[in-house]
Amino acid sequence: MRCTLPTCGLSTRVQILAVLSFVVIAFIGCFGCCILPDAQSPPSEGADITVSKIQYEGGIMLNGDVYNMDISSRSIQILWQYWSCRNVVDPRDVSNTVGINWECRMPNVPVEIFFDGAPEPKGSYDPSIMLEGPDTSSSETSVHQELGFNTKHTIHGDFVLGQDKQFYYPFDVFYFETTATALNPDTNVSIPIIQMTVDGATNTFVPHMRTSLMTRSPARDPITGDYIVSHTIQYVLSRTLLTRVFVMVLFTVNWILTFAVLYIAASASTGMPVSEGLLILPLGVILTIPSLRALWVDGPAFGILLDVLGTFTQMVLIALTSVYLLVRVALRRPKRQSSAPRIVDCEQASLMRDVMQNDMPARQRSDQTGTQQLTAGASPV
Repeated sequence: MRCTLPTCGLSTRVQILAVLSFVVIAFIGCFGCCILPDAQSPPSEGADITVSKIQYEGGIMLNGDVYNMDISSRSIQILWQYWSCRNVVDPRDVSNTVGINWECRMPNVPVEIFFDGAPEPKGSYDPSIMLEGPDTSSSETSVHQELGFNTKHTIHGDFVLGQDKQFYYPFDVFYFETTATALNPDTNVSIPIIQMTVDGATNTFVPHMRTSLMTRSPARDPITGDYIVSHTIQYVLSRTLLTRVFVMVLFTVNWILTFAVLYIAASASTGMPVSEGLLILPLGVILTIPSLRALWVDGPAFGILLDVLGTFTQMVLIALTSVYLLVRVALRRPKRQSSAPRIVDCEQASLMRDVMQNDMPARQRSDQTGTQQLTAGASPV
């Protein structure tokens, strides 16, 4: 018996679509679990990273603002500002409930800041040439402009299964590490960097602190006899939450469109008539998926993991579905169109037969009456 829509066609289509959905989801899940690494481990924030005695005695506080990040060249640019700060709370005070209370001002000694062992300082400050302003607010503004300097650092990402970190967009994670040293150029004595932080977001990336600690040279300086104190930080650079949500929503929309085309193909396989107009939907979806792929925020070139699990798989499925629907439309036989005239001819023949049967008694009576009249008229002769 042929399956019709009210009886079993809908359930069969749902079953076929469910099987296809399960296969696709299983493929995505298995592929993703096997390849997608734990891209971003929780950042281990350095809670109390400096010695309380050094904090109390004071030192340099560095704050960096990320303003540019280039994934292709694996570089990040940071704008740094620094102050001379100290913790006004005595760490030896057992009644202390505040913890750390910073008091910051401009350094009163010359400062040169070196990064990653470079022979030349990236930033320098001389209090003797500090700009003066008409009031305190303008003076602070001028000093902040003088204290700002830029640095460029290299970012790196580990290769996982032979793939670069950008392959896992939007869950790609990069790292950068740098070490800063502050020296007094007059005495060649190192100035402790008591705190060093980086913030800001650019190019859809936001930094998270992973490691921050004070370090010192293994040997004393031959001139001063003191250790050279440095500060090392390591930051994790990951995509912003809004970027990840936006990309995954578009990724889901593409799969919804793909499942809509698969549902039409499943309906056609159960005997549902397919018109030529339905062929427009697969063609429209094939053009829509690359357009939605182009809307990904700062999306890399084609060939990443989401393309394997999404764009490439979706295009293949829709292409096969389009061919299947096209073949069904091309091979469809117009049975209903050829049987319709036959049904009309049968109805007309039946109607004419009924009319003729109803007219037969009247014709017989008419013939008998005519015969009797002829007989009566001919008898006198």
